[in-house]
Amino acid sequence: MDRIVEAYLRQLRFGATIDAGPLVLVPLYSAQESPLDFVSLSTALAAGSFVIREVDGAGVVGSLIVDNSGARPVLLLDGQELQGAKQNRVLNTTILVGEGSSITIPVSCTEQGRWARVSERFQESLSSAPPRLRRMNQRAVAASLTGEGGYTGDQTGVWECVRRLADESGVESHTSAMRDVFASRLRELDSVSSSAPCQPGQTGLLAVTAGTVLGCDIVGRHNVYAVLHSTLVRSYAMDALLSAGRTPSKSAREMALDFLGTILGSTERRFKSIGCGDDFRYEGDRLVGSSLVCGDSLVHAAFFKLPPGEDANAGDFTSPAHTRATYRRRQEDTGGERRH
Repeated sequence: MDRIVEAYLRQLRFGATIDAGPLVLVPLYSAQESPLDFVSLSTALAAGSFVIREVDGAGVVGSLIVDNSGARPVLLLDGQELQGAKQNRVLNTTILVGEGSSITIPVSCTEQGRWARVSERFQESLSSAPPRLRRMNQRAVAASLTGEGGYTGDQTGVWECVRRLADESGVESHTSAMRDVFASRLRELDSVSSSAPCQPGQTGLLAVTAGTVLGCDIVGRHNVYAVLHSTLVRSYAMDALLSAGRTPSKSAREMALDFLGTILGSTERRFKSIGCGDDFRYEGDRLVGSSLVCGDSLVHAAFFKLPPGEDANAGDFTSPAHTRATYRRRQEDTGGERRH
């Protein structure tokens, strides 16, 4: 494992567990603070220094343009949903957008039934992809990086995941939008979030539900993590609300320690990030993950536990879901309305 990532993970401290209804959270703390002075997406959008837009008038489902006119890099997390323009999208990977730069970012659609412009620019959505969608797209991106050198997600898989979320939540959305599912459960999600406020100095969280670890997120600056905390809690809470409960055989802290050990024992591959820094991809015993390192510091890391029967290589380019997605893209490239 990369020395920067390993050193960071080994010095993490666990806080007292927080029982938030269907979710048990383990706050994560670090003595290492990234020297990079980056900000969150919501902070940059509020300042008016960051713009997210379609690549052109016709639009491309799998790509967007971001313009950072601010004086600090902006952190975009994998799984963050962007709302507006021709359809809502979700980020395929974590990206640090350098100050004064404009880049194309890889995304997946989370609103299959709309391809009509409602705004010129995107805003951050109230929803962020739950672990089930993030771990699926992480596997697809890892396979894409290995096979094609790109950050392509599994679009068909994303749509199927959103459909299942809607079915399990009893939600009908006329545009098949993930945001509508979150809106329908917002009172419950906010209740979970309010019962697990961000702790002073907290830099990450590890989430447990129904006797198993869902995953964890870590951000290299605690002030940036504080901005992201409630959104991350809601994303984990969505899967927790839809999980079948069972009696845990270990405490949340014991499960967290085991999970950290699995992370440290995972295999790692290194790629150049789309924005600043390097992108690392991980596979282990029922585990997938990624981290972004810039300079000598960790910017963001996310790791997810795979449920029984879900293979870490399920995002391989030979999988049926990816084959269908590739076929769909090729068909649309040759004359379909939505370009990829």
